[in-house]
Amino acid sequence: MVREKRRDYKPYFLLLVLIIVILFGLLMKCHLDLLKSQCTIYVTSTTTTTTTLVQPKTPVIVRTCTADLDCDWLSTNCCTETAGANWECISKQSDVTCTGVHVICPQVISPKPTAPCVCIHGTCGRG
Repeated sequence: MVREKRRDYKPYFLLLVLIIVILFGLLMKCHLDLLKSQCTIYVTSTTTTTTTLVQPKTPVIVRTCTADLDCDWLSTNCCTETAGANWECISKQSDVTCTGVHVICPQVISPKPTAPCVCIHGTCGRG
């Protein structure tokens, strides 16, 4: 009686699972980096009976200035220092208000820059 050799697929299965976990981790890291840099979500919601209306709100950023007093470090994504603020040296005339907006912020500490924010040749910038 000849015994047939059975293939053991367990190592291949474990390797496949490991590859999937690594790819999923890379995807989540890229997604988090994208959220931090570009995709902070601004949401204004209005609720009626069972429908929620979601509309994006984009900040109005003004970079022009006439004096140093016109410029300041402002969070352009409605997030705080303790929750991923995206600081930009822009004009105080910019509309980055967050009234009535529910924003999803990355939970990363992002302190306000200590570098001076000044008017350089009519444009706000780091001094």
